[in-house]
Amino acid sequence: MRAVKEAKLQTALVTSSTSQTVRKVDAVLHFTQLFDLVITADDTVTHKPNPEPYLLALERTKADEERTIVIEDSTYGVVAGKAAGCFVCGLTTSFDASSLQSAGADRVVDHYRDLQLFLQ
Repeated sequence: MRAVKEAKLQTALVTSSTSQTVRKVDAVLHFTQLFDLVITADDTVTHKPNPEPYLLALERTKADEERTIVIEDSTYGVVAGKAAGCFVCGLTTSFDASSLQSAGADRVVDHYRDLQLFLQ
């Protein structure tokens, strides 16, 4: 995230968690300040694998889906990101590479540090 901020790229957290859960986790980890926007399950009627959460994030950030990289660790998230028209990078923290690729991930990485390749 430090490299993303240094590159002055816009960021959004799109999570299937409720805002209450995000607040509880954030009270311990203090991560939401790293994002320009946070979309939770409370912000949409339909949730991942439906693209609505990502479409809302794209709308609110005024981002171009063709220039947006979604980083996802779940198969439902991969499906949602692809349905929103974005390039999706799967991260093997919750699912294996094969599952993420089968869900439609454009690229799969094993570690957060591997994501820095996309900043170049």
